[in-house]
Parts: sequence; C-alpha cells; structure tokens
Amino acid sequence: DVNSIEYYALEPDYLADQIVAVINQPWGVNISEITVRASGDTYIL
Repeated sequence: DVNSIEYYALEPDYLADQIVAVINQPWGVNISEITVRASGDTYIL
C-alpha cells in the first residue's frame, strides 16, 4: 500500500550498505555527515 509508512521504510541492510560505503572511502577523504532518506520521506517522521 503506497499510503502506508511501511512502504517507504528503509531496510536495515540498505542502511548498513550505505555506512560501509562511507567507511570504505579512500585515504584522505573526510565525510563529516551522512543523511539517508527514503524516497517518500514525507512519510518518515
């Protein structure tokens, strides 16, 4: 159901993959903040 909050919820595996991608940046790259949002983030509180 597109109107359900569960429809837009991010899976834990997806979030973990994004964190690993940030950690695996080349030496000398500094990432100070990461924001991950679902495409329908108006439903995410």
